[in-house]
Amino acid sequence: MKNRKALFLAVLSAFLFVRILSAEEGEKNMDNARLEAFVNANIKAVHAYQAMAAKKLGKKLSKEYWNYNEVPETELKKLVELQKEMLSEPLPGILSWLKGEKSDFNADKYLKPISEPKLSLSHPRLPFNAWFFWLKDKAPRAKETELDALANLQQVLAEINRDGDILQDLFRVYSAAGLPVYLGK
Repeated sequence: MKNRKALFLAVLSAFLFVRILSAEEGEKNMDNARLEAFVNANIKAVHAYQAMAAKKLGKKLSKEYWNYNEVPETELKKLVELQKEMLSEPLPGILSWLKGEKSDFNADKYLKPISEPKLSLSHPRLPFNAWFFWLKDKAPRAKETELDALANLQQVLAEINRDGDILQDLFRVYSAAGLPVYLGK
């Protein structure tokens, strides 16, 4: 019984070691500008979803904190749907594009439309900002894109009325791109 446990732990340790090395290697191969644009689009799309939910709570709250600048609900829904569609693209294509390689992933189809609306995340109490500043305090040497990705994942975790598909898809892409997906990294 002890030998089985030791073998299991050895295999698990080797797997985790290889996974950590491949994640770190993945991040080194990424085009930083593309990675930043991809993460920022996801932040904004999640914010659009949260702004729609805030609109339902009343104008005072939503205008004071969520600052959606009268972006029509149809446009907010479009951002949410574009993100869902973007994250459902095949992972190899997304990763190739993030590396600056030839890819079937059409970033212009998603990133530009998500980035265009004047949807501001300026209020410091928004979920993304609260997490970003907390993370920045706890990990001052981390790259901004790493902090953005982690804060984006936490931003999605704060949603209680949404299924976990977006969270799982973000986790899948961010992890494969070598971005941190848990606070321990």
